[in-house]
Amino acid sequence: MRKMNTAEMLDYLVEAFKRDSVQYADIDTPRDTEGKRRLLRSLMNLRMPAPLDEKTLAVQDTNTSVSVFFSGAYRGPLRMHKRGYLRNAARYQGLNDTRPAAPMRGRTK
Repeated sequence: MRKMNTAEMLDYLVEAFKRDSVQYADIDTPRDTEGKRRLLRSLMNLRMPAPLDEKTLAVQDTNTSVSVFFSGAYRGPLRMHKRGYLRNAARYQGLNDTRPAAPMRGRTK
């Protein structure tokens, strides 16, 4: 699988989930990123449980991991997924140092 940036992952996932849906296959894809994210979320929420192909699963895992990491919701090391998707995704974003961050000192809860 070739490397994709976040915009390409989003486009790929929207099209993959549209192809997977008979009812929503012909829906227009928004041009803006936020519209594409909303459409993808809607398509994922409406989809009935069924197997997905490995490439779509890998791109979905990477996209989710990148979104969680860059939203600030996850504060651990980049190697959070056993398959290394987040580590690879960080490289797609131009981050080369994937070592765990040093613990913060002097903060109390």
